[in-house]
Amino acid sequence: MLYYARFWKPERQDKGNSAFVSLTDQQVRAQARIERQRKRIRRSAIAGLILMPILTCAGVAAWFYLQSLPAKNVIVLVAEFDSPDTKKHGVTETILRQLRQATEKYPDVEIQALKKTITEQEGSQVARTTGEKRRATIVIWGWYRNPGDVVPLSVHFEVLRPPKDLPDLGQMARGNIQQVAIADLKSFTLQTRLSKEMSYLSLFTLGMVRRAAGDFEGAIDRFSAALNQNTDSSSGLNQGLVYFYRGNAYSSKGDYDFALADFNQSIKLQPTFAEAYANRAAIHMAKNDYTPALADANQAVKLKPDLAVAQNNRGVIYAATGNYDGAIADFSQTLKLIPKASSPASTDRTNTREVSSFNLNNDQENPIASFFTTDLSDYLVYVNRGFAYVSKGDSDRALADFNQAIQLQPASTLAYFNRAAVYFVKQDYDRALTDLNQVIQLQPNFDLAYAKRGSVYSFKGDYDRALADLDQAIQRQPNSAFFYTVRGEIYGKRDDFDRAIADFSQAIKLQPNLVDAYRNRGRNYREKEDYDRAIADYDQAIKLELKKAEIYNGRGWTYAQVGKFDQAIDDLDQAIKLNPGEANFYDSRGFAYAGKREYEQAIADYNQALKLKPDADYAYYHRGIVYRALGDRQKAIADFKRTIELTKKNKATSGCRKTNSRRAI
Repeated sequence: MLYYARFWKPERQDKGNSAFVSLTDQQVRAQARIERQRKRIRRSAIAGLILMPILTCAGVAAWFYLQSLPAKNVIVLVAEFDSPDTKKHGVTETILRQLRQATEKYPDVEIQALKKTITEQEGSQVARTTGEKRRATIVIWGWYRNPGDVVPLSVHFEVLRPPKDLPDLGQMARGNIQQVAIADLKSFTLQTRLSKEMSYLSLFTLGMVRRAAGDFEGAIDRFSAALNQNTDSSSGLNQGLVYFYRGNAYSSKGDYDFALADFNQSIKLQPTFAEAYANRAAIHMAKNDYTPALADANQAVKLKPDLAVAQNNRGVIYAATGNYDGAIADFSQTLKLIPKASSPASTDRTNTREVSSFNLNNDQENPIASFFTTDLSDYLVYVNRGFAYVSKGDSDRALADFNQAIQLQPASTLAYFNRAAVYFVKQDYDRALTDLNQVIQLQPNFDLAYAKRGSVYSFKGDYDRALADLDQAIQRQPNSAFFYTVRGEIYGKRDDFDRAIADFSQAIKLQPNLVDAYRNRGRNYREKEDYDRAIADYDQAIKLELKKAEIYNGRGWTYAQVGKFDQAIDDLDQAIKLNPGEANFYDSRGFAYAGKREYEQAIADYNQALKLKPDADYAYYHRGIVYRALGDRQKAIADFKRTIELTKKNKATSGCRKTNSRRAI
């Protein structure tokens, strides 16, 4: 290659041969082709000279990289125990046999014999170097002497590639010298105990490896196998930790009853184990048991005031029970503790999945929720505190926290989704759409994001896009009563009452106690003037939820349509009692008073509605009808003109609900 690149000069010979020869046109063209071929050969040779060392270095680097990768299987390497008479006592053979029996059902585990000793003088460095060469995960080595009635014993359990959150395995695994009776060595009692101990530690470590890989079923199996080794209290690893991590694995699978049993056992074995109390609090919360959840969170904070996860989980409990100030205080304290809690020496960062989820009810004013976790980050705490702020009605501070969360993790969907919910509450629908679009771009299979985006589109009046999003959500999750409820609401806004009723009926079939489905179906029956069915649905909704003002308002308005004005007023009194700041309720009651021809009370209610909501066009419209009935033509005309102005401004006709206003009055 070097010859062709540097020394090959065939053109010199061509010049010598053709110096005194006349060439024809055909020969000239042929010579040009030959020259082009020679240039390509020379360029290829030069490129080869440049690329060859690069490719060679890359190949060598790739070889070293592949050699540095962990083996496909988990390798446990067992050295010969250094002793005066290794074969006589069979320590190494017993450990190997027990390990192979304990792990034989795991195809990803290899138990290998090193077939040589690692001496006390060679130490841990040689053990780790040897293990690296064999691509092992665990190296077991040690020594014992036989000086008399007492046998000095040293055991080393080296984890070369520690999985995430692997705890300290205790002094016994770090080679601390133990004094063992010679009788135990001769009777093989020591060998049996030691082999079970090594199997126990190995299986626990293998469980932690599977847990770190997200294989919670595999982790549970290996933790259970470790507990079955029946090691005694001299173990370097308290069994309370094994129960703790198995409980976390069960929690990650959503098996809360099994998780709770394991955390109970962990606390029984280690009564001052703050992390176990914090995680048990999360399980109680997942089961909606708030009282024991708060008790456990308080105990965790008491035992370990700097345990960030305990502060976070207590904050979530406070938020769930309406103590938003307490929640905000706990989340703020958590943010102060996180740098300390996240240090490598901490044991706070254990694994459990989020055991609270997005609020899937149809309460559009509160569509977000806080999250439990024991794998804590400042990002998640900002999200939790943002939820507490928005629940308290402090949207600005909530937005600040969600903005901070997004700055910390721009590619995570949770903060965008929650910020969209705040924008929705603030009626900033364009920004809500922007955030929901970002959520769907980052996580296209996020079903709830489609449903929420559909809700936003419907509030913007873009019903086609709204329905397309709900169709997508339902296609992905056809058993979600919530999705059918949202789509039913959109059909109702389009006056497609039959399809709306069909969706609400499907929601009720999937979730028979879904209050909003009954309420919304009742409203659509009313719009179809099927008043008996409407009232029946409102009755059922009130049985399920006694303190929801909107239901009383809906039934009261329906009673007013059929001329049952006293029943209507009773319901509307209850609605106003539950929520005295809602203008629509006063308008409805005013309509009922007008139906009874109690015009002064009607006007008083309409005035109150307009005081609460000055742009309520429907209240002007209904008050105008009352003024006309009273013969006050001037005031009636003024109210009707104002209705027209506001209707154009609001781009809606809220005052022209489908009622027979003239007949009612």
